[in-house]
Amino acid sequence: MKKALIAFAALSLLLSGCKKDETTPGTTTTPANNSSFTWTAGSGSKVTADSANYYSSITTIYAFKNGASNSIEINLSSLAVGAYSISSATGNALTFVTSSTTYTAHSGNVNITTSNGTRLSGTFSASLSGGTLTSISGDFTNIPAR
Repeated sequence: MKKALIAFAALSLLLSGCKKDETTPGTTTTPANNSSFTWTAGSGSKVTADSANYYSSITTIYAFKNGASNSIEINLSSLAVGAYSISSATGNALTFVTSSTTYTAHSGNVNITTSNGTRLSGTFSASLSGGTLTSISGDFTNIPAR
């Protein structure tokens, strides 16, 4: 009986040593939303959009500040990494709306530096017509696709 008890105790210790470690679930962190879209119109102050996104199906980038009363729409021939000239000849266009005035770009450039199918980054600058402002420039970083 004593041998059986010792054998049972040894077997119990052996099996408990092989017990699978219990793991506590780790905390999952959600990546911070690090997207931004900023612009400067004329000699004004830098504006940071409340929201910005792009639509690959229509190759268009949108940014809004305080709703549609302050917005930028950039239409391009492609959203691939590259440099795009804004002009009526290329079909690439930039429209800027502030208050009740709509400005259109008659020349300029959009440079897309990152395009990975879900996020877009780059810069833009353009000469404007349609009101008292004559230029706009800005950048966008990691704006999401819609």
